[in-house]
Amino acid sequence: MGLRNPRNKERKSWLHPFFLLSPLLLFLPLSPWDESEADRVTQTLNSPHPSDSHIPDPELNKSPTIEEVKEITKRPPLDEAAGPDGITNRILQASREQAIDMIYLYMLIIWEVETYPGAWASALMQPIYKGGGKDRHSLVSYRGICLLNTLTKLFEGLIEACLSKFTELNNTITPSQQGSRITRQIHDAIYALIATIQERSQYGFASYCCFIDFATAYPSVHRERLGLTLKNYKITGKIWHLLKENSHIVRVRVLHALIDQKHGVVILRGLPEGSRLSPTLFGIYVAKLILEL
Repeated sequence: MGLRNPRNKERKSWLHPFFLLSPLLLFLPLSPWDESEADRVTQTLNSPHPSDSHIPDPELNKSPTIEEVKEITKRPPLDEAAGPDGITNRILQASREQAIDMIYLYMLIIWEVETYPGAWASALMQPIYKGGGKDRHSLVSYRGICLLNTLTKLFEGLIEACLSKFTELNNTITPSQQGSRITRQIHDAIYALIATIQERSQYGFASYCCFIDFATAYPSVHRERLGLTLKNYKITGKIWHLLKENSHIVRVRVLHALIDQKHGVVILRGLPEGSRLSPTLFGIYVAKLILEL
């Protein structure tokens, strides 16, 4: 028998139970949905919809240009963490004209056939503790940041540019939603809130505020309901199929020394944290909720 390293026991003592779980168990909490309602939504999504008889918005569904690909390539930070393909933004931005032409042709083919490459379904996941005194033994106390392939994020940037423009022109997202929007910031909402409280205070009126924190915002999105919501907002045609393809299969590998590199797990529901599309899609998803509140 070989000598056992006495530090192994010490090492295990500080490892958090979150990481000692099987990767499969990390993504199998009790369902937050009404499963019968989820089945109804899926059935409705697969049935004829009023939007099917409408001509899809041509501006929303137009093919990307090489100028747009070049512009999208320049935007991401140079040293942003790479995904499973190991390609960094620095490598991409250092590419010569021929490489950009090949990337554009690659993107154009995917746009036309409305099918993602199999490798694009894979992502690396880095669990980040949310802090704030949250229970370290609870899975919801960790934010699973997905590191996607660089080309995947590049393609998402092309879709997001079209989608954001459409939502702004058609008021899809409510005026109350400030985050993840062009020319708007969360600071605008904070300023408006403070100004309202101060003005009411001058007239002797009390102000009552309610702060709602989505513990698991993106992971809680029901993909089929999102697909139905997009149709209700007339986000149809090629862009709808590409958005559906974007989250059709999400396979992640949790980054941890005790988890084998070949061991991945398929995420069945929710939007991946780290995707360029998730903020906009989540905003569309909850827009109706804002109006009802």
